[in-house]
Order: sequence, then structure tokens, then C-alpha cells
Amino acid sequence: MIHNGAADDDIINALEVSLSSVKRWRKKINQHGLDGLTRKISSGRRCRLSDVQKQTLKQLLQKGARSCGDNKARWTTKIVADLILRQFQIRYHFNHVGKILHALNFRPVMPIRKSKKHDPAKVKRWIRYVWPRIKKVS
Repeated sequence: MIHNGAADDDIINALEVSLSSVKRWRKKINQHGLDGLTRKISSGRRCRLSDVQKQTLKQLLQKGARSCGDNKARWTTKIVADLILRQFQIRYHFNHVGKILHALNFRPVMPIRKSKKHDPAKVKRWIRYVWPRIKKVS
């Protein structure tokens, strides 16, 4: 619309935006053309781990926490932060480690919690005998 010469009021009404947005868009188009409106990747601090270190970390994580000297069966961001410090001498806050894990295609997995009273034999018996009776009634 801006590129076609539409008036500010027409753009504001059509897109339901503020005048300041339209002015900002006009300025970007005048300076950089339509490419000025494309979304930019936010720049931030580069990862301190090199690509080789990231691949090494990924391999270590795939081996499991116990194989890397931790007594727990699952990785936590605190444990991974300690692993990165031990292996690469790079310190990360455990909150940031989640972003690194996500970039390496690791996703959080919550453990399935079962009651301490859980008895698989009783569950099978319930499914086999009790559930069919409930199903018939309803």
C-alpha cells in the first residue's frame, strides 16, 4: 500500500495500525526499498561453543547422564551446564543451557510419575474384569 502511494489514513484504517507504524514503514521503504520491511534476525551474543564443541556435546548427551559421571538417569540444565564447564571450560548459566539444548534438537521430557501403590497386576485385572462391566452399563 505504501509502495503504491496510499495515504496514511487509508493504511491506518485498512490495517488497523498506528500512524507511528506507518511513518516508520515509509522511512524504511524510502531508505532500503521493500527489503527494509523484512524481519531481521535478532543479533545477540554469539554462542561461545564452537560447532565442533556443540557436536561433541551432542554426542555426550546422547550417551546419557550416567555415562558422563552423573548419578542421575536424566539430564537437567544444571547437570549439562556442569558438563560444559568440565569438558570445555566454558561457564553457562543453567537457564541459558536450555536454549543450547533446543538448538541441538533436544527437547524437555517430563518423567511419568506413578503412584508408589501402583500394581501392574491389579491394573491388568481391572482392565480385564471391571472396565468391561462399566462399559456395558454406560
